Amino acid sequence: MVFFGDTISTDPFYSINYGDGPSLSVATLSTVIDDCIYLLFPEEPQSSSSVEQVPSSTQVAIPSSTVEILISSTVAIPSATPSIPCSQAAPAPPGSTPATLGNAALFTNPQPATYYDTAFGFLGVSEGSLAYAIYDAIAPAQDKLAFYAVPTSPGDAPQGYIYHIDSGLCATGNRTSDTTPVFQHAHLTLQKCNVCGDQPQPEQLFGIFGSDPGYTCAVLLGEYLNNYQNYYAVDYNAGPDPVVTTVGHFEGSCLFLGPAIV
Repeated sequence: MVFFGDTISTDPFYSINYGDGPSLSVATLSTVIDDCIYLLFPEEPQSSSSVEQVPSSTQVAIPSSTVEILISSTVAIPSATPSIPCSQAAPAPPGSTPATLGNAALFTNPQPATYYDTAFGFLGVSEGSLAYAIYDAIAPAQDKLAFYAVPTSPGDAPQGYIYHIDSGLCATGNRTSDTTPVFQHAHLTLQKCNVCGDQPQPEQLFGIFGSDPGYTCAVLLGEYLNNYQNYYAVDYNAGPDPVVTTVGHFEGSCLFLGPAIV
């Protein structure tokens, strides 16, 4: 047997340069004909009782420091840890309130996002529908929203998803920059809930910033995981008609969700 390599033909080819011995020496390849790699023809399988076992004391261990492995850029290397299954399907039929959203549990009472004369909602129930936020609203908000909190360390403020019950979708920020602040003046839209891993993706990562008996204040955390020194608040426009809203870094006000479930 010989090595074709880049020749992809029978001539020229690469053959083995054998050392003089008796000590072991590393072999090399050469286009100058030297010798073959000698392989045995396959033999009939033998029963385990007739196969001679090689004593472990005679096995040769190759030090890892002397071995260089070259890996092609086209080879896919499995991750050391298995990927976490993701689900982007609606967790329940639109209009119903699921008990959980991935590993997040229902945290606030499902109800429209209204506080005094403010109103927050979406201009539709399909993927991509934009959010509006106004004050001096004549008609109260109708969209039912709920906060779903993922497990956090004791003492940490709740973090999780804002779920739009009427559509079965999640409030989602659209990135406006590749650098921080990533969601400055971003629109909020309805998208499939990406319940993958232990935390929402930055586009769907919201946090509870405060509450009282009548409402819960939510803000978009985005890339600021576990960092309440930074957040994106909702920009409320003058009503009475719905106006598409954006979120701003330290700009705006709360997204007023229902009170926390006790």
